[in-house]
Amino acid sequence: MKYIISENKLDAFITDYINKMFDVDDINSTHPYEYNDETGYEGDDFTRVQFYIGDYIDEDEACFRWYDCDYFDEGTSAKDKCPMVMVDSDYAKH
Repeated sequence: MKYIISENKLDAFITDYINKMFDVDDINSTHPYEYNDETGYEGDDFTRVQFYIGDYIDEDEACFRWYDCDYFDEGTSAKDKCPMVMVDSDYAKH
């Protein structure tokens, strides 16, 4: 059986799921710092957002991450499925 779901319904479902899964009043976000050896670019990577609970200490404490389509290389399967939200494994078990 095949289901068709509109983008608005999917967005509402994901938002509702995240709101139930996390204490949304204590979720914060940051754009991870990036250094690119090839281009020499140094600074915040605005093609991804890292969400965490409480105070930010390091990248391993993310509860979920959001990736923009520009984050992925052309021709990759992820580029065809973006933008993308990835829930960290500790929270995905819920």
